[in-house]
Amino acid sequence: MELMGREDLITDPRCINGGERTKNRDFLNNMMAEWVKAHTIEECINTFGDEVPNCKVYNAKDIVEDEHFKARNMIVDVPTDKFGVIKMQNAVPQMSETPGKIQFAGKPLGYFNEEILGERYGLSKEKLAEYKEKGII
Repeated sequence: MELMGREDLITDPRCINGGERTKNRDFLNNMMAEWVKAHTIEECINTFGDEVPNCKVYNAKDIVEDEHFKARNMIVDVPTDKFGVIKMQNAVPQMSETPGKIQFAGKPLGYFNEEILGERYGLSKEKLAEYKEKGII
């Protein structure tokens, strides 16, 4: 509470011990939310430092630009038929002997119809053609 300039809460009966803080968690959560909203991410991280567990929640841009993600090859370029090359999350975890890899970003809708419905479930080519003509698949 001191870090946020709320020394008054140190002796506040709602905050005096863990049990009271739990009972009054809505009050505390709302008070902290208002404080955080009034500060930048950097200000929050600098204020709390190592005293209060905290971190930035990454968005996609942060992930792509993060040096740790880059060093671990966690974002990879993957070719697509429709969009050219796109960035995707790599296979996780990366194991030394079986690292895994991205085979493709995704195929167009219906790409696997013949394989799944025909080969796996036994629909004839004629039935597949009929379903395609009717817009079922």
